[in-house]
Amino acid sequence: MQVIPQSIIILLFLIFPNLVQCEEYRLSAIYFPIYDVDADIDEDEDDNGIEFHHDLIGQYGAALKISRVKQTSSKNKLLYSVVYHQAKYLEDDNDVRSHALYFELTTEQYFSRHNIFRPYMGLTFGAGAVKFEFLNNQNSEWGGASKIGVQMGILIDKKINIGLGMTYFIWGYPSETIGEGGNLCWEMGWTF
Repeated sequence: MQVIPQSIIILLFLIFPNLVQCEEYRLSAIYFPIYDVDADIDEDEDDNGIEFHHDLIGQYGAALKISRVKQTSSKNKLLYSVVYHQAKYLEDDNDVRSHALYFELTTEQYFSRHNIFRPYMGLTFGAGAVKFEFLNNQNSEWGGASKIGVQMGILIDKKINIGLGMTYFIWGYPSETIGEGGNLCWEMGWTF
C-alpha cells in the first residue's frame, strides 16, 4: 500500500481541530476486513460522464485516525478526527485502489462509568475527498466523499479502545456518483 505523506495528516490535524478546546487526543489504527464498493455503472450517462463498468471484489482496507477528544459529560465524548483510508480491490486480476481523506465527528455514549472497562456505542459522520484509482487504465477519478457509521467497543483503563464498526459511504460530486458501498472495521486506539 502507498503511504500518505505524514506532513499532510499533521497539517490537517493542526488546522481542523483548533476550532474546539479538547482535553485528550486519540491515535487509532483501523483494519477493514470487508470494504465493498460499487463503481459507477450508470448506463444512462452522457458521453462526457464517468462510467467505469467494473465489477470489484473488495479485498481489504486500512486507515489511520487522529482525534481530539472532548468530554461533554461523564458518559459522553465528542471526537473531532482526521482519517485517511486506503482500500484495495480486484477486478479481473487488475489492481484497483481507493484513497479517502475524511473529517469526522463522532459521538460516543458510555454505558458505565467504571474506571477499568467502559463499553460504548458511537455514531460517526464524515465528509472529505476520495480518489478512485484504476491502476491499469485511465479511469481514475477524484470526488467528494461522505459517510455515516455506527460503532461499539470498550474503553480499557481510560486509555485503550477496541471497537467494531460499520459504515455506509458515497463518493462523487453533484449529479455524478463515482462509487458507493460499505465496510466493516476493527479499530484499536490509544488515548493520551
